[in-house]
Amino acid sequence: MEQQQTSQQAPVEEAEEDSIEQIDAKDYPELYPELQSEEDAAVDTEWFVDPEFESQISETDFVPLWQRRAVGDHLQERSAMEDISKELMASGQITADVIKELLTESKMDNVTVLDLREKCDWTDYMIIAESAKGDRFLSSVAENLGGVVRKAIRSNPEKFPTQALPHIEGRDDDSGWLLIDLGRFIVHLFTPEIRQKYDLEGLWKAVPTDPSLPMPDQE
Repeated sequence: MEQQQTSQQAPVEEAEEDSIEQIDAKDYPELYPELQSEEDAAVDTEWFVDPEFESQISETDFVPLWQRRAVGDHLQERSAMEDISKELMASGQITADVIKELLTESKMDNVTVLDLREKCDWTDYMIIAESAKGDRFLSSVAENLGGVVRKAIRSNPEKFPTQALPHIEGRDDDSGWLLIDLGRFIVHLFTPEIRQKYDLEGLWKAVPTDPSLPMPDQE
């Protein structure tokens, strides 16, 4: 009887051994780092830097190629929008007061203009407004404002050959906060509770005009 049971177990054990997949260490080097040679373990860093700029940068200002490609287009568009908004502001077509009036006509509430010319170098004015009518209403107001700016840009093709357009963020996330980047103007549209939560007016009021002074939370 014992001999018969042993003979029955043997095929089972052999079947189990056959079902175990054998892994070739060469196919999975990440699982066997001790088997890698120094040459294999070396990291190829040549793709990090665009050869066109390699001779122009030092170790202190190194920026990976993938990062510059990721933000390059956006930065170029924003730089163009800054130049355009400066021209529109100088001509009086788009000013902080014009934007405030447009938002008021669009039934936005508590429209506030912050003059940031002495507090930051990436914009001149921040316009903040609110409405309790919800995200869809904020989106329609943002589109209307963007349309006015686009019309002003397209009406001057000789002056603005680069047709940069306003950048709107937050249209699809139902966050109660939309941002319209107009270069030298940044417009924030909030629901009342989100405006109170982030308190941008209080934040920028606390920023000193003297860059040598510490921020309030650093004192």
